[in-house]
Amino acid sequence: MNLPYFSGVKSAWQNRRQPEDLKLLAGHYWHALLLITTLVFLGSFGLGFWEFSVLEGSSMQGTGPTVQAPPPTLDKTMFQNVLGAYGGRQSAYQTQLTAASTTVPDPSQ
Repeated sequence: MNLPYFSGVKSAWQNRRQPEDLKLLAGHYWHALLLITTLVFLGSFGLGFWEFSVLEGSSMQGTGPTVQAPPPTLDKTMFQNVLGAYGGRQSAYQTQLTAASTTVPDPSQ
């Protein structure tokens, strides 16, 4: 591969101690960075578009996510049992809170 672009980069790299060639080398470096950034941007955009089209196609065919049935409703006795359990937990917490209270002496006295 003997392209004029690569031969220019090769000569600029060999003479990188000269300011003129260093400027040419920096220009090649800048263009390479722009090319890589553009390729990454276009690649990520293309991948996102492809993922979106696959997702859209699967929902059109009916193979997408299914809707689950709502949870069963509580009847009155189950609801009273749940409230009683919470009331028991609250009373147990209050007894532990009052039993664990200790007096701390004031260090300033």
